[in-house]
Amino acid sequence: MSNYAKKIADETSLEIDYNKEGPTDNLNLVVTPVSTIPFHMLSPDNPIKHFGQVYLFETDLEDCGYAMSIVRFRVMDDCYYVLLRFYLRVDGVQVRIFDTRIFHEFGQDYIHREFQFCESTYD
Repeated sequence: MSNYAKKIADETSLEIDYNKEGPTDNLNLVVTPVSTIPFHMLSPDNPIKHFGQVYLFETDLEDCGYAMSIVRFRVMDDCYYVLLRFYLRVDGVQVRIFDTRIFHEFGQDYIHREFQFCESTYD
Protein backbone atom coordinates (compact mmCIF):
# COMPACT_ATOMS: atom_id res chain seq x y z
CA MET A 1 0.00 0.00 0.00
CA SER A 2 2.77 2.47 0.83
CA ASN A 3 4.41 1.99 -2.59
CA TYR A 4 1.24 3.26 -4.24
CA ALA A 5 0.97 6.14 -1.78
CA LYS A 6 4.62 7.09 -2.42
CA LYS A 7 4.08 7.05 -6.19
CA ILE A 8 1.00 9.27 -5.89
CA ALA A 9 2.79 11.67 -3.55
CA ASP A 10 5.81 11.86 -5.88
CA GLU A 11 3.75 12.47 -9.03
CA THR A 12 1.22 14.92 -7.61
CA SER A 13 1.13 17.82 -5.20
CA LEU A 14 -0.97 15.84 -2.72
CA GLU A 15 0.28 15.54 0.84
CA ILE A 16 -0.04 11.86 1.66
CA ASP A 17 1.14 10.31 4.89
CA TYR A 18 2.81 7.02 4.02
CA ASN A 19 5.33 4.74 5.64
CA LYS A 20 8.70 5.78 4.19
CA GLU A 21 10.45 2.72 5.72
CA GLY A 22 8.72 0.18 3.50
CA PRO A 23 5.47 -1.61 2.80
CA THR A 24 4.37 -2.53 6.33
CA ASP A 25 0.87 -1.08 6.16
CA ASN A 26 -2.00 -3.40 6.90
CA LEU A 27 -5.49 -2.87 5.58
CA ASN A 28 -8.26 -4.57 7.51
CA LEU A 29 -11.61 -4.80 5.79
CA VAL A 30 -14.72 -6.02 7.53
CA VAL A 31 -17.74 -7.00 5.44
CA THR A 32 -20.92 -6.30 7.35
CA PRO A 33 -24.46 -6.59 6.01
CA VAL A 34 -26.10 -3.21 6.41
CA SER A 35 -29.13 -1.45 5.07
CA THR A 36 -29.51 -0.55 1.42
CA ILE A 37 -28.14 2.57 -0.22
CA PRO A 38 -30.04 5.63 1.07
CA PHE A 39 -31.40 6.79 -2.29
CA HIS A 40 -33.17 9.71 -0.59
CA MET A 41 -29.71 11.35 -0.37
CA LEU A 42 -29.53 11.24 -4.20
CA SER A 43 -32.69 13.31 -4.67
CA PRO A 44 -32.82 16.78 -6.28
CA ASP A 45 -32.78 18.26 -2.76
CA ASN A 46 -29.07 17.31 -2.56
CA PRO A 47 -27.44 19.19 -5.48
CA ILE A 48 -24.73 17.48 -7.53
CA LYS A 49 -21.33 19.23 -7.37
CA HIS A 50 -19.53 17.02 -9.91
CA PHE A 51 -20.61 14.17 -12.18
CA GLY A 52 -19.40 12.21 -15.14
CA GLN A 53 -19.49 8.99 -17.06
CA VAL A 54 -16.75 6.95 -18.68
CA TYR A 55 -17.29 4.25 -21.28
CA LEU A 56 -14.84 1.49 -20.43
CA PHE A 57 -15.80 -0.87 -23.24
CA GLU A 58 -18.25 -0.95 -26.12
CA THR A 59 -18.67 -3.31 -29.08
CA ASP A 60 -21.36 -4.44 -31.50
CA LEU A 61 -20.26 -8.13 -31.26
CA GLU A 62 -19.75 -8.46 -35.01
CA ASP A 63 -23.38 -7.41 -35.65
CA CYS A 64 -24.70 -10.23 -33.42
CA GLY A 65 -25.55 -8.09 -30.38
CA TYR A 66 -24.10 -5.40 -28.18
CA ALA A 67 -21.81 -5.23 -25.14
CA MET A 68 -20.99 -2.16 -23.08
CA SER A 69 -19.34 -1.31 -19.76
CA ILE A 70 -19.78 2.15 -18.26
CA VAL A 71 -19.01 3.95 -15.00
CA ARG A 72 -21.23 6.83 -13.89
CA PHE A 73 -20.49 8.87 -10.81
CA ARG A 74 -21.78 11.87 -8.93
CA VAL A 75 -20.40 13.80 -5.98
CA MET A 76 -22.56 15.86 -3.64
CA ASP A 77 -21.62 17.95 -0.58
CA ASP A 78 -22.14 15.05 1.82
CA CYS A 79 -21.72 11.86 -0.25
CA TYR A 80 -20.73 10.22 -3.53
CA TYR A 81 -22.39 7.56 -5.67
CA VAL A 82 -20.88 5.31 -8.35
CA LEU A 83 -22.64 2.97 -10.79
CA LEU A 84 -20.59 0.42 -12.72
CA ARG A 85 -22.74 -1.33 -15.34
CA PHE A 86 -21.96 -4.13 -17.79
CA TYR A 87 -24.68 -4.72 -20.38
CA LEU A 88 -24.67 -7.66 -22.81
CA ARG A 89 -27.24 -8.43 -25.49
CA VAL A 90 -26.79 -11.40 -27.80
CA ASP A 91 -29.38 -11.13 -30.56
CA GLY A 92 -31.88 -13.96 -30.45
CA VAL A 93 -30.34 -15.48 -27.32
CA GLN A 94 -30.24 -13.42 -24.10
CA VAL A 95 -29.75 -10.11 -22.32
CA ARG A 96 -27.62 -9.68 -19.16
CA ILE A 97 -26.95 -6.72 -16.90
CA PHE A 98 -24.41 -6.64 -14.09
CA ASP A 99 -24.66 -3.57 -11.83
CA THR A 100 -22.37 -2.60 -8.97
CA ARG A 101 -23.43 0.45 -6.97
CA ILE A 102 -21.13 2.15 -4.48
CA PHE A 103 -22.23 4.83 -2.04
CA HIS A 104 -20.31 6.65 0.69
CA GLU A 105 -21.54 9.30 3.08
CA PHE A 106 -18.65 11.55 4.11
CA GLY A 107 -17.82 11.31 7.79
CA GLN A 108 -18.87 7.65 8.02
CA ASP A 109 -16.42 4.77 8.32
CA TYR A 110 -18.12 2.45 5.85
CA ILE A 111 -18.99 2.19 2.17
CA HIS A 112 -22.22 0.70 0.82
CA ARG A 113 -21.72 -1.71 -2.07
CA GLU A 114 -24.58 -3.42 -3.84
CA PHE A 115 -24.34 -5.93 -6.65
CA GLN A 116 -27.24 -6.86 -8.92
CA PHE A 117 -27.44 -9.38 -11.75
CA CYS A 118 -30.35 -9.52 -14.20
CA GLU A 119 -30.75 -11.97 -17.05
CA SER A 120 -33.55 -12.67 -19.47
CA THR A 121 -34.11 -14.37 -22.77
CA TYR A 122 -33.99 -12.20 -25.86
CA ASP A 123 -37.73 -12.62 -26.42
